[in-house]
Amino acid sequence: MNDNKAVTIGTVIGGYRIYGICGEYCIAENIAPRTADSFVVWTIDNDKNGVHTGRYYGDKMDAEWEFASSCFPWFQDNVNINITEDECTETNVETAE
Repeated sequence: MNDNKAVTIGTVIGGYRIYGICGEYCIAENIAPRTADSFVVWTIDNDKNGVHTGRYYGDKMDAEWEFASSCFPWFQDNVNINITEDECTETNVETAE
């Protein structure tokens, strides 16, 4: 999928430019304007010369969330640590007990 070039930041694959790499995952932005799937998170091939298993997103935050969750398994487990007391409702308190 990449003509045997090493996957690095700045590499363009299928119209997407990679802007982040962490371990076996990379995140890329579509270089074509106004497309529904503007971002993708791919798994990098074992030989580091291509990608597979793309998860496509229209929203940058959703794509970066998926990227961070893929790279750091503990990330998704710690998402709610920033809830403030004002945001906590009786429902949250009851389910926490």
